[in-house]
Formats: sequence, C-alpha cells, structure tokens
Amino acid sequence: MIKAQLENALTDMETVARALGVEPFALYLLGGSGCVLAGYLTRAIFKRHVEKFRAECAFNV
Repeated sequence: MIKAQLENALTDMETVARALGVEPFALYLLGGSGCVLAGYLTRAIFKRHVEKFRAECAFNV
C-alpha cells in the first residue's frame, strides 16, 4: 500500500513537471522511501523471519 502511494506521488510529480516543461533531472530517494520502492524492506522483513525460524528449528533439534 505504501509503495503504491509513493509510486502515485512520483507519477503525479512527473505529470506536473511535464505540464510545466521542467527538464528531466536526477532524483535521489533517501531513507525509507527508496527502500520501500526498491523492495528492500520486504526482503529484510522476510530474511528476519527466516533467520528466526532457522534459529528456532536449530534450537529444538
């Protein structure tokens, strides 16, 4: 949901820039917004769950 909202905001910004004739420029996304768009948070959360599961399984063996 958050990723879709960020994508929509970027699309809206692009639409306004085109309407105003703004030349394209590099856009750097810092912090959480870049991670959300790249999917890093999803992978990090999944990795943490996998590591927790492995630790629990190893402990119970």
